Amino acid sequence: MLEYFDLISITDELHITYHLANFIGNKNSISGDVQIFINKVYNPILKILNNNLNGDWQTLVQGLFNPVFTTKTLVKKEKWQTTKYNKRLSKNQWLTLMKNPLHSQTVIKDTKRILTVFPVLDADNGKGKVNFHPVKNLDLKTSSGYEVINELAILIDFNIAMETLIGGDLLLPILDKILWQETELVVNTLKHNPILTNNFILYLLQKHLIEPSTVVGYAYAYGITDDLSPMNEVFDDSLKGKFAFKQDKWSLKIGEQEFTMPAPDTLQQGKLLYFPTLNELLELRKQIAQIKFDYEFFANKLTSEQKEFLVGVLQ
Repeated sequence: MLEYFDLISITDELHITYHLANFIGNKNSISGDVQIFINKVYNPILKILNNNLNGDWQTLVQGLFNPVFTTKTLVKKEKWQTTKYNKRLSKNQWLTLMKNPLHSQTVIKDTKRILTVFPVLDADNGKGKVNFHPVKNLDLKTSSGYEVINELAILIDFNIAMETLIGGDLLLPILDKILWQETELVVNTLKHNPILTNNFILYLLQKHLIEPSTVVGYAYAYGITDDLSPMNEVFDDSLKGKFAFKQDKWSLKIGEQEFTMPAPDTLQQGKLLYFPTLNELLELRKQIAQIKFDYEFFANKLTSEQKEFLVGVLQ
């Protein structure tokens, strides 16, 4: 079990305590098994990105820090979102961090434990033992508590990027672009990831509607189950002839795999799904941002007399 501050420096070391590979044999909330997740869910995504990113991992990852929750928002989102981020990270570090997915449940559990001692506590990791005590000083350059919060912020951001990636987001346009050139790879990436499958089929159908501003035609075709021509007429040439109606449901055939098509109201809403751990990570990010603000406020806004008074009260 990790001590509260047994956190590696993400910017200085590339071996991360929370690498998913360290949890093989454990359960994973996404696939049920860590090894299956790595081999069947995450590695196929990495292969697709390796083939299509032209090495621009930093821009992709920064775009994934802020997930979108509808296909409409995704279309509006800049394809490669730029965000100011920690310049200490080299291009190789961005790549290495994303190639080593994290065990989200453990990150969440340990982060929640650590946050219970903030915001007005600092850490002294002396003699190999962690002791907590009130703030000795409010100098951010020497505050070990502030350093830990910054490391946690990086850890949570990359975990959010990973969870956003496996749900789709900026991956969806890439899958659409390569769908008919690398069909087998796309299908293999989808079939072990129900969340990504749901989001991609939703995105794909919306993207290739002849009239993307309305799903009225889709709703009409969806209700005609004895004739495929109305459904074929709703979509552009890339999807024509790939529809079927079997066992009371519409399906789209990609390669040798058939994927269930959404109901018209679901297509209209365009709601993207993610694994539950993403919402927990986003909430932790808010808490960390507030704690960072508290540190910076006390360090920059208080007079020396006020700082001395605060430290005296806390001690």
